[in-house]
Amino acid sequence: MIRSSLTGDLVARALAARPGPDARAAASAALDDLLTSSLLAAGEPAARALVADGTAAGGAGGWVIGHPDAALTPPAAALAGGFQAHLLDIDDTSEAVRGHPSAVLFPALFAVAGPDVAGADLLDAYVVGLEVMARLARALPSDHYARGWHQTGTVGGLAAALAGARLADTDAQTAARAMAIAAQSSAALRVQFGTEAKPLAAGLAARSAVDAVRWAAAGLSAAPDVLAGPAGWLAVHRADRDAATATLLDGFGDSWSLLTDGLWVKDGPYCSAAMAPVQAARQLARTRRGAPERVVVRLRPGADMALIHRVPATGEQGRFSLEYLVALTLLDAPLDLSTLGTGPARPDAVALAQQVIREEVPASPLSVGRDRWTEVVVHYPDGDTASATVTVPLGSPGRPLDDRARSLKRRAAAGPDAELLEASVAQAGNRPWSATVDALRRLRPPNP
Repeated sequence: MIRSSLTGDLVARALAARPGPDARAAASAALDDLLTSSLLAAGEPAARALVADGTAAGGAGGWVIGHPDAALTPPAAALAGGFQAHLLDIDDTSEAVRGHPSAVLFPALFAVAGPDVAGADLLDAYVVGLEVMARLARALPSDHYARGWHQTGTVGGLAAALAGARLADTDAQTAARAMAIAAQSSAALRVQFGTEAKPLAAGLAARSAVDAVRWAAAGLSAAPDVLAGPAGWLAVHRADRDAATATLLDGFGDSWSLLTDGLWVKDGPYCSAAMAPVQAARQLARTRRGAPERVVVRLRPGADMALIHRVPATGEQGRFSLEYLVALTLLDAPLDLSTLGTGPARPDAVALAQQVIREEVPASPLSVGRDRWTEVVVHYPDGDTASATVTVPLGSPGRPLDDRARSLKRRAAAGPDAELLEASVAQAGNRPWSATVDALRRLRPPNP
């Protein structure tokens, strides 16, 4: 039995937890969006390149949706799958994590799942993994993100390793070692936003989790309590040990972040931090009166921290540019890969982006949580103005996308096979996971 420690106590709770039917249903919805987001990117050159690289190395047992003929090892599949799922930045995000949980957790679990794994157990492992990921993220200091870290990588691999160990039905000592091994590569940097190294962080975290579970099962030794101690993971990230202990352990399994915090689900390939500004600008675009002279975007302090590019050179950088995204929207341009792909940024939108000003407006002391209130004010040459406000963005847990929007996203990804994708996910929790994989292997992107 594992000696009592912070890591051991967290592992014990994660292995013993039993998500209920509501959490499993939410996990099924997350699986649907993850597969849809991944299939949307399957035809992209970078996604094909990583799959080809893994295939050239040889292997079997791993798979990546949209590449039915590829033969990869499970770790290579986790790397390519995590990268592909996050490549277009159209996959879900978690406010609690401040990162992208599904693009790390699901590809890792796909790779760990053996032939006899039940689909319900995979969904439960996802729920528990997301809970661990959210608690690890909350245990970090409040300035973790501001200092340049990205939680997709700093907490993703550890959480996915524990979730994978649970799915593989390891003992507690092996699961703790898996977390410790995954901690050796737990990193991601926000400076990479707007490049293909950003989605690579999701793939690297997923692969590190798969390798960690395998190496721990093989008996590789590691720190028995990787989270605690003067040189442990929490100390390295400047977290307060006592506060972190309560955050990680208290009430584990009583509720689930997947249900209480929810997930942000996107309908376009750009950062969730821009959803409120884009939606406010969209209201103004419907009643536009001509070319704006100046645009002011008013939002809460820190709400735009992920939007690091003011004047993007490429559409990929534009996914993380408040100014460019608002400009595109006001110009009534599409927010898709024609404007947010790897090619040059659209010149007229870049010109207007240089007239967009960010202005911080402090939230009321009575505000609870992260306030996404945003106002876009357009100033016209004749001195007139128009404004629009979004308080709760569409796609956030408070205003989830409806079935029609999800269906449109699924159809864009799978084309005529959209119903097969939907049905495969709907049945996943009621049959062996291998049966779901057999169905999903037949899917190809509509525009490879």
